[in-house]
Amino acid sequence: MSWLTLVITLLHAILSPPDLPPLLAEYEAHTQKMALTALDWIASVLAVAGLAASVSLLIFSNIGRWVYAVSMPAVYLLGFFGTDFFVSSSAQDALFAVEAMLTGMILCLSFFSDVSQNFTRSA
Repeated sequence: MSWLTLVITLLHAILSPPDLPPLLAEYEAHTQKMALTALDWIASVLAVAGLAASVSLLIFSNIGRWVYAVSMPAVYLLGFFGTDFFVSSSAQDALFAVEAMLTGMILCLSFFSDVSQNFTRSA
C-alpha cells in the first residue's frame, strides 16, 4: 500500500500541472534551475535507501528494518529544512499524508508487534 500511494502521488504530481499565479510560477521556474544542495543529495540517497529497505522488509531482513527505521523518518525531517519550493494540491497533500501514515504503521509493525519476532530470528 505504501508503494502504491507513493506511485499515485508521483503520477499525480507529474500529470497535473499546477495552476500558479504568474509571479509564483516565475519563482518556481527559477528555483528549479538551481543546483541541488547537499541536503537534497542526502535526502535523495536516504530515500533510495529507504525504498530498498522497504523491499528487504518483505523477507524480514533485520538490517533492512533498521535502515528503513533510520532513513524514512530522516527523509521526512530533512524536507522541513530544505530550500526547495514546492506547490502541491490538496490531493497530493492527502496522498502524501497517507503514505507517511503507512510508513509509520510499517515501522510500528516491524518493531512493536508480534511480527518483530520474525526480524530478530532472521538476524
